[in-house]
Amino acid sequence: MNRIEDIGYGSTLPLELIELTEGKRSETGEVDFLYKLVGAIKGKRLIDLCAGTGRLSIELIKRQARVFALEGSYGMIELIKKRCNDLPYDVASNLNLVIGDVCEIDYPKDIDAIIITDGSIGYFFHGKDLSKVLYSSFLSLNNGGILVLHLFNSKIRMKKDLVNKVRIRSEYHDERTKNHIIQYRHSVLDDKKGIVETIYENMFFYDEHLRWKQDSMMRYKLFSVDEVIQVAADVGLTLSQVYGSYSMEPVSKNSDYILVFFK
Repeated sequence: MNRIEDIGYGSTLPLELIELTEGKRSETGEVDFLYKLVGAIKGKRLIDLCAGTGRLSIELIKRQARVFALEGSYGMIELIKKRCNDLPYDVASNLNLVIGDVCEIDYPKDIDAIIITDGSIGYFFHGKDLSKVLYSSFLSLNNGGILVLHLFNSKIRMKKDLVNKVRIRSEYHDERTKNHIIQYRHSVLDDKKGIVETIYENMFFYDEHLRWKQDSMMRYKLFSVDEVIQVAADVGLTLSQVYGSYSMEPVSKNSDYILVFFK
């Protein structure tokens, strides 16, 4: 079993699997959100922190932003490179890939905005990891620069995915390409520490023939809003606004949290 935070995770993921699972999502929500905060992003220097498969970084460079994709797994970095192969050179050249432990590496400077999406902040629960990441973000930003942080709603996540502790099945199917994915996940919660451990069983089929199979595990913490705001304040970041979505809807009991800080 591979841990999602393992350095090599992602190197064997079929591109078709990524495209099919992410095809159900919209990257433009985050991009339009940044437009509303910083204006036109053409030429802006942005950091996609914990870039993962590169879905947001690629959308941003298509809008002519200068993007630094920071990622701890060389496998994910290789995956992003593959996804850039079909992009025009003048687009792909706006993407800078930075590999390393995001709690330890030096971040690029003179940055206009940093975005940490998909609840990735939950990975930084060892020791002072969260403080290190937010302080590095503070040092990286221009005066007036912003940090956008997507925080999961812990109460809703625990109700939906964790309390029942059952194997949840998800399926994705593309009639055009005949690609088909089945994924099972089983989550366990450490109630005292708020640490979630999720085991994934991934199977990728082409026309009913199994092409790829891998089990993986992810561990993260469901931070509270107050915890994150306090750590951010300690490193010098000022809370500007809290939204319930990238559409700038107000927070509700069923929404996640989009926190916006500025330097």
